[in-house]
Parts: sequence; C-alpha cells; structure tokens
Amino acid sequence: MSAKYIEGATSAEMHQTYLTKSFGPISKKIFDSDSDVQSVVLAIGQYWADEAEDAVHHELVPCVTVDPTWPSCLADNRFVVEGWVHGTGSFDTFKLGQDHPRLDANTNAISAFASCCHEITSQEDDLADSSRPYAIARRTSERPGYAIEVVGNVLRPEWEDVFELVEETNEPKRGFLGKLFGRN
Repeated sequence: MSAKYIEGATSAEMHQTYLTKSFGPISKKIFDSDSDVQSVVLAIGQYWADEAEDAVHHELVPCVTVDPTWPSCLADNRFVVEGWVHGTGSFDTFKLGQDHPRLDANTNAISAFASCCHEITSQEDDLADSSRPYAIARRTSERPGYAIEVVGNVLRPEWEDVFELVEETNEPKRGFLGKLFGRN
C-alpha cells in the first residue's frame, strides 16, 4: 500500500494532520517494537540538502526517557549515530511510516512546518544544530498507547500558510523565496 502525502488548507491543519495520522501512529509502532523507548521527539529543521535550499526535514528521535531535553537527548542515544538518527535492529522509522501520510522535504513539509523552524542551516550541520523539537510522543498505558505534546510554535510567521512555493523542477523557488532572501 502506498501512503499519500499530508494535505491541508493551512499550515496549522497540516501540523495537526501529520501529528494525528503519522507521528502518533509511527511512535506507537516504535513503542511496540522496543520496550525501552519511552518517548519520541519530532525534530524539524529547514536546511539546504542537495536539491533545495528551503527543504524542511523531519526526524523521529526515539528516547529512553519520558521527558527528553534537546539536544542532550541525542547524546548517548543508541538510535543516534554521528549526530543523525538511524533505525537499528528492532525498527526503521522510514519503513514504519510507509503506510501513513507523508511529508516530502521539498514540497508539503515546507508548507506544513517551515514557519516553525529556526533559521535555515545546511546539511553539513548535525541534527542538534539543524533541527529543533516540534512535538514529543510519550508512551502511555491508555489507548492509543501514546500522548502527544506540541513543544514547538511558529517562529517565522512569514512562512505560515505559504503554498505557492513548489515548482516541479525542484529548482529554488521563485517569487516568495527571492523576497525572503533579498533576490528580487
């Protein structure tokens, strides 16, 4: 089964849809596959990575603590290797998310979460520097087996509800980005 992409009329609607239709259920799969994991951090960052300078990336960071603190939750974390999350042994977060609505770093993730990211960085930076927590899913004994706390907020309102960004070629976006970066 192929998952569809997150959609919404506003960035806020897209945040909520991703949390309820993807992040929560994927976190539950992580909890079910590894009893040591007590929380999962959804970290988001906007940075250049090969194809687009404005791509918004997201990582799911499994943590063995209930209340992870950023960025110390990345240190001594068996799921983080050389500053980046890697599915090991019991699960792979990408594979676990295949049946859930997706975010694409170069398209709908920009509209959904760019407004909640700090200033643009680079793919050369590690996760601690390039990203910040947006939400934390914690293991619970009640259904559905997790509770989500949103810890991020809108940092750059000029990116909120911007849907005219994407060209099919993935070249730097015209218009809006040119104004943001002083190119027009």
